[in-house]
Amino acid sequence: MKKYPWVPSAIVFLIALFLFSINLDRPPHPDELHHVLAAQNLIETGQPLIGEGEYRRGILHTWMVAISYEVFGESIASARIPAVLLVALIAPILFLWVRCEAGSLAAWLTAGLFISSPFTVEIAQFSRFYAIQIFSFVLGVLFYYYTLITATPFFRRLLMGSLAIVLVYLAFTAQVTTLFGMVGVAVWTVGLTLQRIYFNADSSPAVKKLFTISLVVFTVAVLMMLTLTDTAQLVMERYRSTQLFNADHQNEFWFYYLRFFLFYPTLWTLVGVIALFAVIRSNRLAWLAICIFGVSFLLMSFAGTKATRYISFAPPFLAILWGTGLAVIVPQLSRYVRESRVRLVETFALPPRLGALAGNALLIGALAVVILSNPFWLRTLAMIGNVALPMEVPTTNWRAASEELAPWVSEADIMITTEELGAIYFLGRSD
Repeated sequence: MKKYPWVPSAIVFLIALFLFSINLDRPPHPDELHHVLAAQNLIETGQPLIGEGEYRRGILHTWMVAISYEVFGESIASARIPAVLLVALIAPILFLWVRCEAGSLAAWLTAGLFISSPFTVEIAQFSRFYAIQIFSFVLGVLFYYYTLITATPFFRRLLMGSLAIVLVYLAFTAQVTTLFGMVGVAVWTVGLTLQRIYFNADSSPAVKKLFTISLVVFTVAVLMMLTLTDTAQLVMERYRSTQLFNADHQNEFWFYYLRFFLFYPTLWTLVGVIALFAVIRSNRLAWLAICIFGVSFLLMSFAGTKATRYISFAPPFLAILWGTGLAVIVPQLSRYVRESRVRLVETFALPPRLGALAGNALLIGALAVVILSNPFWLRTLAMIGNVALPMEVPTTNWRAASEELAPWVSEADIMITTEELGAIYFLGRSD
């Protein structure tokens, strides 16, 4: 591996690509059909038409779907390939980033947690602009991170900073929730700046005084703008607004907490402890992950609109936090397990070899219980297999319905449907 340092990251990419490509042709979510239909007309007419109108939201993703049609042929699976590739590329990016900052074990743990996460798989197999958002945001934050912490030549830092701005802006245009992640980045930046100015022996008193005055003036100016104009009210109205279909979750500030707790009961309840170990392992990267995920999680929890895909830009940084922290815990835990195995074997009235096998079996069983009791894997497999878990609404199987409805479609004068896009794509009409 040392001779070919690119091999591990390539393996990570291929594992992600394989997992995300399973059962890609399953029935689509209604939102996916916006790009599926618009891409068809983009190829035929050059315009992203759906019916009598245009669909230009996430137009970059629509173009990517159209290109995928040209390369792989038109299908639901082809429409999902751009998302599969973008999200699969995030895995080696995280792997290389964490390996550089926290070592190989942390990198493998981070990549494994990211790839197997139901939050990740949901976006990877979803033909929507969220894949562009996550890819651009993660890569943009990566460039921004190294713009601030490295002492490379000015031109190189300027280039990285410019790329960071372009990528984060691209993420923002894809989905406005990126703003919450940007607030987390801003919090980390302020903390890093305060550390460098107030806790740096080389920082002069004049610089500290100038920065303090500037900070006070800026804070007062922002507060005056919010109080003397309608900005605060407009921001709060937008922040708390929600569509009718999502209105039931508007005040559920526990929405995301429950999802993380249900998928990762062990890791989620220990997230504070693991975060401390992550700081020990890699101070700067851990604090960046804490700020981005922590701020995003809190802001999204109290926002009006809620869905697991809306917060999908933040779990990559939770994976960094968990992977980096577990890289400190796992070696210590492994040593303790080895010592416990010896003591466990001593309690058996068995021959040494048979006692060793029994001890290993019990330890492996105990570890399996821990993994199985964190049902993130169940949610991931259910999504890939198109199985609706309890309390979930199954995806409409339009393919099966179209066979029964086809004769009626040609005869009926008027057709009424609750899923207009599904009717257009699978039946060819919607009135």
